[in-house]
Amino acid sequence: MSVKFNGNEPIGDIVTVFPHAADLFKAHGIDFCCGGHRTLQDALQKSSVDQEQMLAKLNDAYAEWNTNHQEVDWTQADLSRLIDHIVDVHHAYTVRELPLIEAWMSKITKVHGHRHPDLYEVKRLFDEMNMELSSHLVKEEKILFPLIRQFEKEASLPILNQVIVILDKMEAEHDETGENLKTIRKITNGYQAPSDACRSYQVTYGKLEALEEDLHRHIHLENHILFKRLRDQQMSDAERAN
Repeated sequence: MSVKFNGNEPIGDIVTVFPHAADLFKAHGIDFCCGGHRTLQDALQKSSVDQEQMLAKLNDAYAEWNTNHQEVDWTQADLSRLIDHIVDVHHAYTVRELPLIEAWMSKITKVHGHRHPDLYEVKRLFDEMNMELSSHLVKEEKILFPLIRQFEKEASLPILNQVIVILDKMEAEHDETGENLKTIRKITNGYQAPSDACRSYQVTYGKLEALEEDLHRHIHLENHILFKRLRDQQMSDAERAN
């Protein structure tokens, strides 16, 4: 069997080439969105996961997937099409779920907070993330994405330069979201509800975990595909100008 990955690739690049690697990485606690710049080898050295076994699983899964998959290659698709996908799938999901989770969090914290005080910290972190994400999505949809669409139509270097300046801020906000998600996962012991948890408690944790999974895929598409393509384009234009 041919080997596609040897561990020297950045984690984000692996998920770009092989989207289902995200499931494998998630199962082993490997951050592929905000930590996607690290090589897989570096990430594994800092974890208890056996490198040889991980690479074998990764390459086996890739070989099977590569034989059958017909997914969109977002590294080649039009930027506008990628933006439409991000907005229609991931932004829509986040906008729909945030107020629902907020209501569930308020309910279980009020009822169970005295027995499980960690809920107060989870709620505080979620409320902070909720506020930041709501603002973040608006900035992307009202400012960043229209500029990218304009650049795609006009191929204007000044517009691209405006876009690149905004990307740094967006990535910093992604990092903040990633840190909040890590902390929530740690406090909730991987979203494991306590033994005396009611159905509402379990539903809330399930929704939080689903939100985390979607945000990881969402941030990956932006950081490691959309934003990377734009930075590569700026570098290419600068080289041609010289």
